[in-house]
Amino acid sequence: MPGSPRLNDALRRKMLRQMLEIRCCEERIQCLFEEGLVRGSTHLCIGQEVVRVGAATAVEPERGDTLLCT
Repeated sequence: MPGSPRLNDALRRKMLRQMLEIRCCEERIQCLFEEGLVRGSTHLCIGQEVVRVGAATAVEPERGDTLLCT
């Protein structure tokens, strides 16, 4: 958000780094699954990294916020 005090340059860089880490992890999971090293099924969220990072960034534990993922 342009002009938002909560999304300063440092926070934006941190969020981008988190999105890239998630993407790399998911791509690696997909490779391991295709090699037969991950059994069962996979449910990747490639392309939706911003949802995870945005939700985690918005959580404020001191307000009593919690985040549960399934």
